[in-house]
Amino acid sequence: MTATEVGAAELDLARHTAESRGTENIDFAVADVHALDFADATYDVTHAHQVLQHVSDPVQALREMGRVTKPGGIVAVRDSDYSAFAWWPRVPELDEWMELYQAAARANGGE
Repeated sequence: MTATEVGAAELDLARHTAESRGTENIDFAVADVHALDFADATYDVTHAHQVLQHVSDPVQALREMGRVTKPGGIVAVRDSDYSAFAWWPRVPELDEWMELYQAAARANGGE
């Protein structure tokens, strides 16, 4: 199993979490989901959790995930659609948070 993160600090956190749980079967690598440094058809499954909403080109990210997945393998993604979030009763502070979150995501190249 290989876990990737966008930077060294994030990867250190993932490594620490795995070690604290006694998990030893993970390789760790800093990687850009838009240009993964893995050979074609390397993995049976690729999975991204809460990633696509933060990247500038989610379609390219999916292409890369597909490229490194073996034929017949699985590309799995789980993300939130923040623009579809709803709550009741309406709370003005949550509405303001949503506006700020979406503005920050767009400013960072995500959506």
